[in-house]
Amino acid sequence: MLTESARTNENSPPQRNTKVNDVHMKENYEVIEYMEVGDDEEYLEDLQTTDLASAQELTARNVNPMKLVTLLRVRFGIGRYEIQRMRNVYNIRTPRRLSVEEIARCRWD
Repeated sequence: MLTESARTNENSPPQRNTKVNDVHMKENYEVIEYMEVGDDEEYLEDLQTTDLASAQELTARNVNPMKLVTLLRVRFGIGRYEIQRMRNVYNIRTPRRLSVEEIARCRWD
């Protein structure tokens, strides 16, 4: 959600092509989920030997790509999944299948 607020910058001299009141846009961010990732050697070995045994196909028109990528990064970590889009279908390979609830979170609102 974007909101506008007008502020006067009294401490700085006026610049070219600016008005007295500068308009600043503020964006509210919502933290969905997070996880801590360690960089120990044993974790790196696990990342390199990740088995992407599960493959799923999702219809692209039903899936918000930003939500899908965010979900995959949160659940599996960067580099521990594969995603391709071909002919309006997302082909994803992950260590485990996504649940119905997880897929539902990726739908367009």
